[in-house]
Amino acid sequence: MEFRKYTLDDLETVRFYSAKVETLSYYYTACNIDLYSKAKDIYIAEEESLFVYFNKDKVFLMPFTEKSNINKTLSRLYSYTQKNGLDFKVIDIPEEYYPYIDQEKFSLRRDRDSDEYIYLREKLITLQGKHLQSKRNHISQFVKAYPEFSISKLTKENYSECIQMDEVWLKNCKEQYRSACLQELVFT
Repeated sequence: MEFRKYTLDDLETVRFYSAKVETLSYYYTACNIDLYSKAKDIYIAEEESLFVYFNKDKVFLMPFTEKSNINKTLSRLYSYTQKNGLDFKVIDIPEEYYPYIDQEKFSLRRDRDSDEYIYLREKLITLQGKHLQSKRNHISQFVKAYPEFSISKLTKENYSECIQMDEVWLKNCKEQYRSACLQELVFT
């Protein structure tokens, strides 16, 4: 297994492997990997599955693979970490994968503060109902604070500007910012 630094040229590769991950979790989207690539100093490796390493946090994302292949893939990753003197710490394991993970070999630990909330697209488009009142309030506050905002499609031309904006956000919230960790996997 050979890791290389993620670049925008790897986006299609990540999209290909994202289709193999059987979850709705945003952690496994090509967009998410691309957006966090610089902030997390992401490295990737391909070996029947996609392996993603957050160099900044010294953690691995769960390998991009099918449920039926998860134990074999995790074992390969464990061997790699042992051979290279790295900690075997895998984060963001989707709940859909729990039943497929060998509990005698691996143990899961939950980080409740990083749970995801998944909404139906239609609900987020309309933001109707009492349940989404806080989201409507956030939007109203944003529009009042930034009346000159604009929305545009992410392109190669504005990509670096988006990364710069992300870096400013990360810098401004450094004290509160920490690595997202829905679940953590450790070798037992």
